[in-house]
Amino acid sequence: MREYDLSFGAQLPLWLLILSSVALIAAAFVFYARVRRALKPRSFATLLALRLAAVATLLLLFFEPVFSWQRESAVRSDVAILLDDSKSMSMRDYPSQPDRLEMARKELLGDGGMIARLSKRFNVRLYRFDASCEPVESPEALQALRPAGEATAIGKAVETVIDRHDSASLAGVVVVTDGNENVSGDLDRELESVRARLFFVGVGTRSREGLNYKDVLVTDVKTRPDRFLTVNNKAFVDVYLKSVGYPPVERTVILSERGGGEIGRATVVLESKGEPQKATIEVLPTKVGKFVWEATVPPDPQERFADNNRGAVTVHVVDPKIRVLYVDKPRDEYKQLLRTLERDPNASLLTLVNNRAGSFTQGGNITDVQFLGFPQSKEQLAGFDVIIMGSVKRAYFSAEQLDAIREFVRDGKGFVMLGGTESFGSGGYGGTAVDDILPVECGSEGSDQERDLFVPRLTSEGKSHPIFSGCETFFAGAGQTAKSLELQGFNRVARVMPGASVLADNPARGNAPIVVVRNFGKGRTAAFTSTGTYNWYRLTAPMGEDSPYVRFWGQLVRWLSGREAKERAVGPGLTVAIDKDHYEPGEKIRVTAHVRDRDGLATDKAEITGELAAASGKPLRVRLMWDAATSSYIDEFGPLGPGEYKAKFEADLAKEKLGAAEDSFTVGSPSLESERVDLNEALLQAVAARDRSGRLYCSLSGSNAVDDRLREALRLTVEPRQFKLGGRASAFMLVLFVAFLSAEWALRKHWQ
Repeated sequence: MREYDLSFGAQLPLWLLILSSVALIAAAFVFYARVRRALKPRSFATLLALRLAAVATLLLLFFEPVFSWQRESAVRSDVAILLDDSKSMSMRDYPSQPDRLEMARKELLGDGGMIARLSKRFNVRLYRFDASCEPVESPEALQALRPAGEATAIGKAVETVIDRHDSASLAGVVVVTDGNENVSGDLDRELESVRARLFFVGVGTRSREGLNYKDVLVTDVKTRPDRFLTVNNKAFVDVYLKSVGYPPVERTVILSERGGGEIGRATVVLESKGEPQKATIEVLPTKVGKFVWEATVPPDPQERFADNNRGAVTVHVVDPKIRVLYVDKPRDEYKQLLRTLERDPNASLLTLVNNRAGSFTQGGNITDVQFLGFPQSKEQLAGFDVIIMGSVKRAYFSAEQLDAIREFVRDGKGFVMLGGTESFGSGGYGGTAVDDILPVECGSEGSDQERDLFVPRLTSEGKSHPIFSGCETFFAGAGQTAKSLELQGFNRVARVMPGASVLADNPARGNAPIVVVRNFGKGRTAAFTSTGTYNWYRLTAPMGEDSPYVRFWGQLVRWLSGREAKERAVGPGLTVAIDKDHYEPGEKIRVTAHVRDRDGLATDKAEITGELAAASGKPLRVRLMWDAATSSYIDEFGPLGPGEYKAKFEADLAKEKLGAAEDSFTVGSPSLESERVDLNEALLQAVAARDRSGRLYCSLSGSNAVDDRLREALRLTVEPRQFKLGGRASAFMLVLFVAFLSAEWALRKHWQ
């Protein structure tokens, strides 16, 4: 746009300049009126034109005219285009059409596409998003995108893009999506404070309302028992399914190990109704370890969306043959623990009861060995996985027997000492081979044993440790629930050993350690410095297997046996534990690690780095920090977006690699992208309606509306321009004046 103006720079009065101009022009006409008859008409016109040109040039010199104008131009602001490439964008709304992602690409790319149209006025910046958001380098790179994201986080993507741009130079954000937001609980509230212009372009249709839409989806997979299954023991896998658009029809559900073969299958007659239906598959796990089992329904050719025909569950298969040797005197603690372990289907028990000085009586359900006393060598102990040492004097054991216990643990087995009047320091175990392996230093024989009742408190590490899994809420409670977990006193110990972890303490006695664990060699040890857990059972017996008593002892024995852990080597190494297999969106991931140096001893000097990586998006690089309170490397990360994650860690000490460890976990439901595949037009319209002047919703076919609204966001600049007759221009005009007069004089003389 141009605007022009003319002004004069001469300092003389305007009336004088006008009068002078009229006088000069009049003089020219008067002069030529006298010679007009002596000249031909053409000659007269030429001479008059030259004289008038000279007069005009002279007037310009006097007036000093100034020509001014303004020029408006558009500043190229940024427009960010976000393309959804989550799994729901693989949906084909009609059999004859490409999937949603391809439909969106066609609208964006090409000579007449949105990118080309907007690029004429704006700097177009491209992004892809699912649960995360990342820039796309060029329009050509959009062709390489595949709809594989496990979740859709529209709000997070918009916030990420806005943070990357200067708000003054960002004309608008265009979100191309099917609106299947499944991370934010309230997208409208999440975007409430966003002031940037938002344009939502909806892709897809409300397919499930169509008469021809057909789909079968797996909504959840669960195991019975939950998570932990026993090898060679029958278990059940419940697969929950929905059917849409089909008449009642029999479908087959196949259960297989990821990366392995089929485990089992079941058939179920599916009906198209709102509630999920359950197919149960009976399984018999035959190998120990951590596995991912996948339940699959073979897709039907008429199904519109096949990615949701699969679900997964993580299972831990453990060996049931945990052989326990329990040594104690006939007290209440022993009697209840004997009954509990004998009923445990995953444990076999042999007891040695100290009835009188130096004499032991054998009991339990292990009958393939017979002992007259405590085993004399590690070879005799080798047939067991865990030793529980109760309140028995050290004097009843030889040094060789205690040495055998130490080697038993060093070779990969478990050992726990329980509190009592003849345990730890008060029982004379200070300075012995047993003292070497325990996670606490026993102290001298004069060590105190307190008898006051108290309720133990779980430490931060105890709350996430497998030993107390499912018990956290009991210890966190108050009143009668917490009172039922009272213990009868505890043994005072000299100290907690380096590298050990305190899982429970006595807050009433300066946080005295109650439950402490430690790795020793290939094995594990624990110290339970109190007694009286039989009261836990008496007061919570109606809870059965969910009683904190049953859970605690069963899980302590399993942890000591190490059956769920990978084989550990004496020497350098890294052990990492992630507290859950599955997290809900918004939860933080808690990671605990222990490191052994070249001598196989725990160290707090290592550097532990790792990454948490999902199938899509950049991996999160992390570092575990030493926590003196728990004597372990520990940290929390996230929350992370939904998906399946691989966790890899490495430990280094003085630039020497000590070990590596891997684990896996999932965040969110694996069916997030398949439970709702319809275009969520209502959500996008509601978010756009919050600010009608700065937001817009339109369909993919009507995306030209975005261009029209963005024109309102064009930033214009006004550039003033000016030309003034002066300096070199004045000299030129003077030369021109002389030239006109000279030409006129020469021609007049010639023609006259």
